[in-house]
Amino acid sequence: MDDDEDDVLVGDGDGPDFPPLFPDTLKKPKAPGTLHKRPAPPQGLSQAVFHVSAKSPFISLLKRAKKEVIKLHSRRQRRRNAVVMLVGLSKAIEKTLSLGLRFQQMGYAIQIETDTVEINDDLEPDNLHEEWRQITRYVSRVKVTVSLKSGKDDKEKKKVLVDAD
Repeated sequence: MDDDEDDVLVGDGDGPDFPPLFPDTLKKPKAPGTLHKRPAPPQGLSQAVFHVSAKSPFISLLKRAKKEVIKLHSRRQRRRNAVVMLVGLSKAIEKTLSLGLRFQQMGYAIQIETDTVEINDDLEPDNLHEEWRQITRYVSRVKVTVSLKSGKDDKEKKKVLVDAD
């Protein structure tokens, strides 16, 4: 290797030399302007949906969702199971799964679905003469559906509802 080269390589000299771990060339170029992030697209309104964020308090979400399951179950005694959906995007996935696990430990049935959501953000240019642009980003999403276990008889369901308090 020549000492005159501009490339900086990392190695101990015995084996092959590698480029540095985080060169500036690997970073995604920052778009000129101000990025205005849009919220995730809305879910269906046929059931109770709780959007979990990374800053949402765990216990209050747990209590609100549990209260909603009980309320829906009392309304829909004979028609349909009470279903509450917890939705978390990217950073909130861990908290959403933790909530689902807590419901499962309390005797509720849970179902977990994962997918990717396309979100369009607006980019306000620094130059006033340019137009706003839309930037598309893809975000991971987890949906946890919470309901009473379907195989239980009414006496066992009442016990789960009482124990949940």
